[in-house]
Amino acid sequence: MAKQHRSEQTRNEIVRCAARLFDRDGFPTASMSEISQAAGVTKGAVYFHFASKDELVGAVQELGCVMLESHAAKLASNEDSPLQTVIDLTHTLAAWLDASPVIRACMRTARECADRGAPFSDFYQAFLKAIKDALTRASAAGELKTGLTQDAVLTQVVAAATGLEVLWWAGTLPRPRTEAVSKVWEVLLPGIAVPARTGRIERTGSSTAAARPPVSFG
Repeated sequence: MAKQHRSEQTRNEIVRCAARLFDRDGFPTASMSEISQAAGVTKGAVYFHFASKDELVGAVQELGCVMLESHAAKLASNEDSPLQTVIDLTHTLAAWLDASPVIRACMRTARECADRGAPFSDFYQAFLKAIKDALTRASAAGELKTGLTQDAVLTQVVAAATGLEVLWWAGTLPRPRTEAVSKVWEVLLPGIAVPARTGRIERTGSSTAAARPPVSFG
């Protein structure tokens, strides 16, 4: 039992160190040797847990997806407004990009290798699904303007959120990140929400939007 626990701890440390290196150096540059050194284990130990660097990226992406899916479920379970949940998810992403190398690594490896499909695009797909699910609930609750297709709104929201991430990564958009997200919603919200709802929705994110990722995820 203790041996299994140590093995899990080693695996988790390898994943966290890989995320930091993928975030800092990018997927093509970060090597398995560097990851093993950062984790304080042998290269053989890394390959014991992960047969390839692609498989290791998959573990980083999976960790990011678990973070996102857990938080999206928490927001949904307490929501008064599904559209507020959509806004909160975009603020959460911005806050996590400040705090979490795991999320930054998910986004960077997707940018670099999304043409290769899974696992590189897994976090993007999870974010797309979380927003789509919330928009489905928003539509059912009568929060979206008549005549708008859900797919059109989904495209606008996801393009805005991921587009901001690219600008932050390139250093062309100043921080704080959440302030930029709020400004985007000042433009988007009046175009997609019924007027009766807009006054009750916080463009800056509600109090349930997470400021930082759980410590265990790093």
